[in-house]
Amino acid sequence: MLKGKLMKKYISIMAFVAISLNALLNAADSKDSIESNSLRGGRAGIDKKDSIESKKQNMLPSLNMTDNTDFANLSPTHHPTEKKDSIESKNQNMLLSLNMADADSTSLNAAHRPTNNIDSIESKNQNTANRPSDKADSNTLKIQGVVTTANKYEALLSSINSSVQVATEKEIKNAEIKNSDELGSLFAGLQILNNGGIAFPMASLRGISSPDFYSTTLNLYVDGVPQAPNFIIQALGDVEQVELLRGPQGTLYGENSQAGLIIIRTKNPLKGNYANISLTGSRLYEDINAYIGHNLIKDTLWIKANLRYIYENGFITQGSKNLNTAQSILGGVSVYYQPFSNLLATLSYNFNVIPENKKTFYLTKTQYENGYKINVGAPSVDNMMGDCTDPSDPTSCTPNNSTLGNQNAVYSYNPFQKINAHSASLKLEYSLDSHILSSISAFNYAGSLANPYPIVQTDGKSDSGYFYNTTQFLEELRLDSEYDNGIKSSIGLYYKYLLVDNGMRGYIANLPNDFTAFGFRANWNTKEYVNTIAIFGDTSIPLGEHFDLGLGARYQYYHAKVDSPLSPGAGITEPFSNSKGWNIFNPRISIGYKLNEIIKLYIAGTQSTKAGGFAKFPYADKDEEPYNIEQVYSAELGSHLNFLDSRLRANVAAYYMYIQDRQTYAGTALNQSIVNVGDAFSSGVDFDIGYYDDRLQASLGINIGVAKYLNGAKNVGQVVIAGQLGNYDVRGQNLKYSPLLSLVANVDYNVWNVKNHRFYIGGNARFYTEQYHYDYDRSNASDDLKEKAYILLDLNMRYAYKNIVVKIFSQNSTNSRHAIYARSLGGPAYYIPANPWNIGVNISYSM
Repeated sequence: MLKGKLMKKYISIMAFVAISLNALLNAADSKDSIESNSLRGGRAGIDKKDSIESKKQNMLPSLNMTDNTDFANLSPTHHPTEKKDSIESKNQNMLLSLNMADADSTSLNAAHRPTNNIDSIESKNQNTANRPSDKADSNTLKIQGVVTTANKYEALLSSINSSVQVATEKEIKNAEIKNSDELGSLFAGLQILNNGGIAFPMASLRGISSPDFYSTTLNLYVDGVPQAPNFIIQALGDVEQVELLRGPQGTLYGENSQAGLIIIRTKNPLKGNYANISLTGSRLYEDINAYIGHNLIKDTLWIKANLRYIYENGFITQGSKNLNTAQSILGGVSVYYQPFSNLLATLSYNFNVIPENKKTFYLTKTQYENGYKINVGAPSVDNMMGDCTDPSDPTSCTPNNSTLGNQNAVYSYNPFQKINAHSASLKLEYSLDSHILSSISAFNYAGSLANPYPIVQTDGKSDSGYFYNTTQFLEELRLDSEYDNGIKSSIGLYYKYLLVDNGMRGYIANLPNDFTAFGFRANWNTKEYVNTIAIFGDTSIPLGEHFDLGLGARYQYYHAKVDSPLSPGAGITEPFSNSKGWNIFNPRISIGYKLNEIIKLYIAGTQSTKAGGFAKFPYADKDEEPYNIEQVYSAELGSHLNFLDSRLRANVAAYYMYIQDRQTYAGTALNQSIVNVGDAFSSGVDFDIGYYDDRLQASLGINIGVAKYLNGAKNVGQVVIAGQLGNYDVRGQNLKYSPLLSLVANVDYNVWNVKNHRFYIGGNARFYTEQYHYDYDRSNASDDLKEKAYILLDLNMRYAYKNIVVKIFSQNSTNSRHAIYARSLGGPAYYIPANPWNIGVNISYSM
């Protein structure tokens, strides 16, 4: 039961929502319906024949979307346009609808989308300026309208030779997704975890993950810009579509990803003016989100902006106080300028600030299993071993009530984390006949400050703590082309500079030689400088009426240099500097076979490389040496299917991935280092099926897979760290974060609609079998670091009236307990719990 200030807070929130609802309803009564708003927006919209953006949108021909013609596979000679047309019409003939470096590009022109007379109210949250007056809803596209940019040009999903899944804006909103680490609610097999801190993201897909938080196996792109590796967990703003590309990527993208790629596309004002504001009040968080896009000068200048604030109330309690609170603020602005019909420039700036985050709150097993409650007056952990008669002899120590591992003591009362992230980018796109030349220049800075450790204290200054700062600059040039014979090609040049600057400052040293009781120096700093140069290319070649051949290759030179004037661990006593470079070549081949309008089959083979480098936290003498590259060899056999006049669609892919020289941490307790321990494999099946009609939208995604180390001699060995010998034997063990089965199901049903009134019910369910938080530790208290199987269930009811949608929702409705991370420091396990049950109300208004 909510008490005191918390109760007052929620009463105020609900009162505010009620007042806002009344005001918005009155405002809505004075306005036209959403359909007439769409018509007004169309009159205010741009002249599409003059816009380079429209060239990318209209490269697919205007065919009847209700028939079974898979027009993404038609050659240009079959398109209903003449070759003698202008540059604009030539570009409209191209299926090559811009590379993903411009993720702002739209799916299909609304005029080409299937219509849906039921969902037009909620779909107002999409851009409506270019929609016809028949209430088209791009959120409920039939299969011919499901568009992906997986091949760097917009194409129907049913034509792609890889495993791709697309989530619409409506699905994202219905699932109450606020942050990128919640996207697993829509994609089976995807997990993005807070691995001991938001600056330590851990992404896993198809059982493939990374021990190095700054060299992820799964990259995140937002509007064509790759995000900093320690910032793939971020709050989301005006998201329009999310694509998940499974398997190795690198011949079409500047970044080289081994497990897969997430592509986020935000709203685009070139498709029409829009505005939206939404308010959420719930047991666990409050959320205000607003975004707007507008054409300032007809056919020439557009602008968009977004702003979002999220406050998380926390749920770990001590008496009436919540201990794991957090807040985040994000926003951005983009300007689109088209001085000529074949040139578009986009300048963007975005920020994401987290002034407070205490979600990295570790619990003992007792606290974790006792409803996330901490006893009033519980002591804070302040020692490693207890009372010792001889500090050099652990056997002389007797644990006390504040010793690490005591089940009633608090790991840390103030595990603060702060993030200050900024990004800016300039995109230039130039179209000429059947080619699009593009350039993207981007700058990212993500600075974080934290103290996730027990025992140690800082001097209280505002800049004291463990800092992790990344500075990233990148440039990508690419040329996308389509030829009269139906061949499509992309070729690109990519450069990235990444500086990882991390260390500690302001810690209180309570041991000789400036050491803390936790075992690291009170002040230290290490920097790694990474330069990446890559040339990549990909082509699709039609082979008659039914077959197509895909070929791609990537050459990359990767160079890492580490400079540590003073390292944190006792194992490194002198300043050190080291560097190493790697030449990397990755090929790709695929063959597609279109049996008929219902079935598309493909087989693909790809080789990808995870870069080597240096440990960013060089705790042990082993960290003075680089760990080597990790090779991934992948084979995939899949199909895209659609039935019932495209209302039912399915995708299935069987895959096998051989992982050579896998990177992981090895050692003992605190003394661990990243090493290449040996070889592993991951094999399984991805399957998703969805049904979409005027009233019902339902989908099911399943990943069944096994990811294990092989039984070879390479997977057993030892590593010497700070004079201590650490043995490892991972033969036959499951890789971390690789459940045998993960399942995601979504349903949304229009129960009732009369004129402008609509009522919906919906839900989302996720299920995961058991999995491990560590690669090699399987002995701690017989499975304390193993996450047992769990299921999560979310439910919602929505009422839509003209421009307004009101939703009541519950999350984790069965109050399932699971941890997003668990660790052991040589003793009992500690846990960071995931969110318990939540209930709330959301109201949104769009124009």
